[in-house]
Amino acid sequence: MEMHSMDIGGLCGRGFGEAARAMVAVALAAALLLAAISGGGASATTQQYAIQAAIMTVYEDGAVTADFYIAVDPISPTANFSLPGTTYLDVTAIGGSGLPLGYQNYQGMVVVNTLGESSLRLGYTTHDLTSKTGSYWSLNFTSPSAVRLSFPYGASVISVNRVPDAIEGTGGSAVILMPEGEVSVSYILSVVGTADYAIVAIADAEGTIASLNAAGIATPAAAALLGQAGAAFDLGNYASAEELAEQAKGAAVEANETAYHASVMQAGAGAAISEAEAEGRTGGLDAARSLLSEAGQAYASGDYASALSLASQAKAAAEAASGVAGSILPYAAIGAIAAAGAGGVFALTRRKRGGGADAAKPYARERREVDVEKIASEDRLRDEDIDVVRSLAESGGEALESEIRGRLNLPKTTLWRAAKRLEREGYIKIETVAGQNRLSVRREYCKGSAGQA
Repeated sequence: MEMHSMDIGGLCGRGFGEAARAMVAVALAAALLLAAISGGGASATTQQYAIQAAIMTVYEDGAVTADFYIAVDPISPTANFSLPGTTYLDVTAIGGSGLPLGYQNYQGMVVVNTLGESSLRLGYTTHDLTSKTGSYWSLNFTSPSAVRLSFPYGASVISVNRVPDAIEGTGGSAVILMPEGEVSVSYILSVVGTADYAIVAIADAEGTIASLNAAGIATPAAAALLGQAGAAFDLGNYASAEELAEQAKGAAVEANETAYHASVMQAGAGAAISEAEAEGRTGGLDAARSLLSEAGQAYASGDYASALSLASQAKAAAEAASGVAGSILPYAAIGAIAAAGAGGVFALTRRKRGGGADAAKPYARERREVDVEKIASEDRLRDEDIDVVRSLAESGGEALESEIRGRLNLPKTTLWRAAKRLEREGYIKIETVAGQNRLSVRREYCKGSAGQA
């Protein structure tokens, strides 16, 4: 105790004012640092801020850059932010006036000296949000607001934990808008012709085929192509595996379209037979019933093309039935039925391919001027890709796949591969309209719109 009293006395003797001020300054600095880290104190607990926009970009090495645009309380001298990630690198804080702001960077928190600003942009880089298992990457974090996520060029998003607010494609880069809360996205980095891309194509075809099979649609041709794709993959022929998988998906879609038309035609033939019976036109109905029965058997076996043809002939026979009883028709009538059946199939084929008055305008088409040169300048596109774009430009920016195929005289698989490549690169969209694929150039590659066609 005496020693303590002597020390204090000594301090007083040397000038208490200077020493006391030094001790108080140290204590105050420590208190302020503790308050900043803990978020304690009256001002911290009442502090308010609102995130106005959040943009995060994922890079090939797993690094993520984040930019948060935030409204803050201009009265509060500091603002404490705990944002996705734990370690923040390359932090920048810019006030709404454009002036850089001072900050303190702690583990899991950034404290910004707002200097009376009412808004600011806080940016940083972190490696804490991504992980990799084999070829698959995962992005996981909790977002304090809706966030726009951009993935590397060529990346394929495999799954998301929730339905995105929007999905975009910009210059070959996947962009998704996720709502506030938990975000979990799986993706792969791939290049056309690589194992990763072949895996995606095969999985896409498998999903399409499985969905159709579950709905009762047989897809033997598609299944055979998918088997060939798997064999090519096992041999390391990844480009071939990808192409075969895309052909498999196209065959499955085509089988579904033919099955739909066959089903509709069978229903029409049945109605025509019932109508003839009600009117007493029984001459030739036995032939119509027989044809319809054969159509049903063909449909059940998965031969939808034969089912369509037989049902069309059955409908023509029923419509040509006369009031004379009996199942034998005059030779002239039989010839007329056969011609009518063939004509029905031909007319349906024309409608399917985009020909005929009804199919000339199957949907409201918005005509836009396509910037072909902008797309053609991309060196990663092939000649057939550019041909498809030019064909779309001639159609005002959008057309049915069948229309483009007829115009360019391309095999279906070649056109489908080119269309899927353009879709992956972000130049076009592919949608299903009335059972057919509609291709349309994205608006960012159009010079403007000119009304409806």
